[in-house]
Amino acid sequence: MVETKKLIGNYVLCPENVLGKGSFGVVYLGSSKSDPKTNLAIKQININVSETELQELGIVIGNEITVVQSLSNSHIVKLIDTVMTRNNLYIITEFCNGGDLGARKNDISIEETLSCIRQISKGMVYANSQKIIHRDLKPSNILIHDGVIKIADFGMSRFVDSHKTQSKLIFKRGSPIYMAPEVFKGKDYCSKCDVWSVGIIFYELLFKKTPWDGSNANDLFYNIKKQILKFPKNENVDPLIMDLIEKMLQIDQNLRYDFGEVLKHEALNKKTMEKIAKAKDLK
Repeated sequence: MVETKKLIGNYVLCPENVLGKGSFGVVYLGSSKSDPKTNLAIKQININVSETELQELGIVIGNEITVVQSLSNSHIVKLIDTVMTRNNLYIITEFCNGGDLGARKNDISIEETLSCIRQISKGMVYANSQKIIHRDLKPSNILIHDGVIKIADFGMSRFVDSHKTQSKLIFKRGSPIYMAPEVFKGKDYCSKCDVWSVGIIFYELLFKKTPWDGSNANDLFYNIKKQILKFPKNENVDPLIMDLIEKMLQIDQNLRYDFGEVLKHEALNKKTMEKIAKAKDLK
């Protein structure tokens, strides 16, 4: 069977090879016409806008891609290019061969979890230094390439929110289960909103469930407000780790850790990780 190819500017998209589906669109395997042997990831976002809106959006994307393309860090998926048509916006990024954290979250070890959180935090410290906030961090946006953790979808919220006809874009403004309370409530927020998201991911990787739930977003955030953070009994989870999670999941963002403080916390240092590994070996 001959594989279908779709030309997108200087890129080739494989419609039958879906890498994943997320809040902003569908991700396909692709390549550039000049280098067909190097895999790329191409995200297709439905925009369906008028000619006037297309011009406005083109200006926004042109300005925003300059900022996001400048991000250069081993823990951030590299944004290569964007291509825009009347109906779709295509985001071209580097390809990651290890899938996403969402597919692995039920079988990841404590040691691997600590390593993931450390790598995510390193990437976010760099992003924050460049005045970039993600706002949609979740397991499916944490990719793995040759064993290295890489944060994906930087720029998605920037592209969408900067456009005055954003209602035309088909997307969810973040995933409620990982969203910081201040973002959900429409209050002023800062880079610490991403710390909350990573705190939820941290908890979920360790205990295989999220700390709060609800039948809908309103119920979820009501429960977050009314129910104190609790940890399931797990003798393998060091108290230092739970202390760090508590500091990441402070409802008041003024009391919440930033990513620099997360990295400095004792739970993520080598001694703690060695202690956990040693305790596991003795069992």
